[in-house]
Order: sequence, then structure tokens, then C-alpha cells
Amino acid sequence: MYYTSKELKKFGVKKIGKSVKISNLVKFYNFKGSISDNTRIDDYVILKGNINIGKHVHISSFCILTAPNVKSSITIGDFSGISAHTSIYAVSDDFTKSFLVNPTVKKNYTKPQLGHIKIGKCCLIGLKSTLLPKCNLKDFVSISANSVVNEKIDTGNLLIQRAKNKLIKTKDIKKLKRLIKNYKH
Repeated sequence: MYYTSKELKKFGVKKIGKSVKISNLVKFYNFKGSISDNTRIDDYVILKGNINIGKHVHISSFCILTAPNVKSSITIGDFSGISAHTSIYAVSDDFTKSFLVNPTVKKNYTKPQLGHIKIGKCCLIGLKSTLLPKCNLKDFVSISANSVVNEKIDTGNLLIQRAKNKLIKTKDIKKLKRLIKNYKH
């Protein structure tokens, strides 16, 4: 039901605290980091890259945390909780500019956004939220369900986001077509 400390070390966990419960349905990819005391990670979570998890942290089912680049990391403070279906990306393609996207494209045609994500102590991340590169949640921050966060949120704040149906044209379609046409396999 749960991974043993020995199994977790094989996955790249450098430091494992006491009373850690990691479902054996959690997937680790190139994991480099630590998991502190009394942390629980539920079924179907994906952990990829440089991630350090504090004490008494709970990560619900179907979350993804990814920091696969050496210039990116995710740090989760003590007593924080991450609700189901939340995605935390310390690296993401740039969807606002005219670049090609996805990992099958050569790097000189892309411009990924990357950075460190910090989740402070006693933070709560609501269901189906997305945290993007350089997100910095100070201590005691709450994020409402379905939020997208890519900024600093100061201590003790509650972020509530409502959907805004506003389209902004930011991409140069002609440039994208040229990049695709000139892309060399």
C-alpha cells in the first residue's frame, strides 16, 4: 500500500522523514529531493524533478508536481495541503509569445518559462488549481479551487479567482507558421 524507505531512496528521495506515507501508486520521474516527517501523498500523484516537501504535508490524489530543469524547483512548507487534481509546474511552455511548444520540438524553437515555486507554511491549494513558474506563496495563503497562480501572494491572503471570458491576441501567427515551415527534424 505504501512505499518503504528503501524503495523511496531508489526513486531518488535523498532524505525521508519519520511516519511518511507515500502510496505505491505514486510515480517518480528523475526525482531529486526530500520528503519530511508525517507527510502523506495519495494515489496517482506524479513527482518529477527537484522537489522538497516539508513536515505534515498532504498531497491529494491526481496531482502533478514537476520541476525537471536544474534551474527549477518546488518547495512545499510544513503543514500545507494540496487538493486533488492540482498541477504545479516549475517549467512551462510560453503560450503568450510566438514560439513552438512541447517537448518533441528542438529547444532553439521554444522558450520555456522556468523558475522556482515556493509554497510557504500552512498553505492550502484548492481543487484543480494550477501553479506556474515563479509562483511564490508566502505563509498561511489559501488558493481557491480552479485558480491559476503565477505570482507572489503575500502572507495570510486568500486568492479567489473567477473566470473571465476575455480573449487577447498575443501571438504572431505568421511567425509561428514560419517556424513550423522551417522546423528541421
